[in-house]
Amino acid sequence: MKKTISIIILILVVAAVIFAVKYLNPQKSAVQNEFANSVNNNEETTDNNLVGGDKDKYGCIGSAGYSWCEQKQKCLRIWEEVCDEETTNEIKQLFAEKYHKDLSAIKVVVGQQTASHLRGSVQFAMNGEFVEGGIVLAAKVVNEWQLVFDGNGGIACSLVELYNFPKEMTEDCYR
Repeated sequence: MKKTISIIILILVVAAVIFAVKYLNPQKSAVQNEFANSVNNNEETTDNNLVGGDKDKYGCIGSAGYSWCEQKQKCLRIWEEVCDEETTNEIKQLFAEKYHKDLSAIKVVVGQQTASHLRGSVQFAMNGEFVEGGIVLAAKVVNEWQLVFDGNGGIACSLVELYNFPKEMTEDCYR
């Protein structure tokens, strides 16, 4: 009889723990609910949910790392092939002048570029090693590139609107 009561008590304790974890932990429940809702809302899998199923207007597959290079008129991975080396060098030169740095101590990676706008990242070398960098926004004004924004802070929408940046380059701006 004692054994049966012990088993019943153990089952009740386990059930109480499961109930508490599932229903009394609001943070975990919110995450579980969000996941369940996203699963329920996406019961039918579309090509856009699959890696490689997210082609942009040029046919570039973003989830595979491809973006459109206007200058070369093709999709490419910016870490494998520079879209426009001349532009990258011009932006590096702007940073060298602005921050009084040697060109070899500056690394610019262009992530998105049109004929007149670009977004990318910049890193500076410290003690011979490149450290974490920041965002770069540049615009071509009267056929010359100008740095519009560089840094790790928020990008003001009013600033990028002055230069007529494409929305896909500045979706993270703040008002």
